[in-house]
Amino acid sequence: MKNHVKLFYSGAPRIHLNGADITELFSLKSLGILYLLYEARHQKIPREKMAAILWETSDDKAARYNLRYNIWTINKVMADRSKEERFIETDRSSLAFSASFALSSDCDDLVNLSKAQGEAVLVSIKDSCGINYLEGFYIKDCNYFNDWVFFQRERLQKNYSLVLERLRVLYSENRDHDRGIEVLEEMLALNPYDEQVYGLLIRILLEKGDRVGALNRYNQCINVLREELNIAPLDSTKALYDLIHSSQEAENPQDPRLEITLGASKYARRPYGFMAKLLKALLSSREYEDFLRQHKTAYSGLHFLLPQVFERGKDTDFPGRPEAYDHYLFSLSLGLLRSLTGIRPISLTLHDTSEMDEVSRVFLLYVIEEFEGSAGLRIVFTRPWFKDLDNLASRVFTLIDGRP
Repeated sequence: MKNHVKLFYSGAPRIHLNGADITELFSLKSLGILYLLYEARHQKIPREKMAAILWETSDDKAARYNLRYNIWTINKVMADRSKEERFIETDRSSLAFSASFALSSDCDDLVNLSKAQGEAVLVSIKDSCGINYLEGFYIKDCNYFNDWVFFQRERLQKNYSLVLERLRVLYSENRDHDRGIEVLEEMLALNPYDEQVYGLLIRILLEKGDRVGALNRYNQCINVLREELNIAPLDSTKALYDLIHSSQEAENPQDPRLEITLGASKYARRPYGFMAKLLKALLSSREYEDFLRQHKTAYSGLHFLLPQVFERGKDTDFPGRPEAYDHYLFSLSLGLLRSLTGIRPISLTLHDTSEMDEVSRVFLLYVIEEFEGSAGLRIVFTRPWFKDLDNLASRVFTLIDGRP
């Protein structure tokens, strides 16, 4: 029976001989020789090429000596543990693995995807191959080799994505929502900026009846694109918000909008005063008790506005300059508002906003802009309102001269 040598690409590079991990017995360059030989295992590699790859800054004589020494070391390690004289066969011009050893890697099936057929095979590949390859495999002053490692990672990552996509299609055809969601979550872990994957995930959550989960994913998508990439979502992504609302209306066709009415007060003139008053009024509604109970931690940053509602999180701290603080609160509050309107559309009636504090006024303008084109929020302003609204065209709000 042949001795079995297995190379691992998932995680850090590892070498197993007959099931035993012998990685620590090799230098980085010896490992480099083994992985390069494995990729070319069906042919011989010229000695000069191997020496040039791993000792590119050395002269020819030193490179040839170092290559000979590493081959001798590898063969000695293997001979001591396998009773085979040579693991690497050499002649004057080339190198190759000995035919007396059986060779494999943990990612052979991932490389040869054309042979992978059926759900069981694809799941086995997904579970055994992971998503990070040859981690930390870097050799100083070996640019060609390091580029080769990068290429291997990219190739395996691309094939892993293809495995996930094949599984996604299979689960979609079988209407297996739970497994489909798991695969889409993995796809987002690989690329958290892929709007198409977010869209697929939101749709499958809606099919499953998880409207709140779909809304949370929508908010995550919008926040990632704006906060990390500083780009607006595609129109097709924005349309998902109305799809979420239409699913709510289909479930509860008689369910009216939640009506919230707020008037002027001396407290609303303080910085952030009206903004805090608005959020507190929304969160006081019984409609949102379950949501608030489940997601308090996610919005703990609003402790600064509503200390009576949110506990201060361990990682929650003042985010820096005042303008950064405003942006932080605006983004967090907008995400909360989107989630709440996803559970039930909201109609706000706001009386006498003419003396509203400046921060809250800017926040309301921000909300109006963000909800443009969405049916989730409608606002009625009665006189006197703040002057910015006079020349602002929007379907989100209506101006009324007297109290309705």
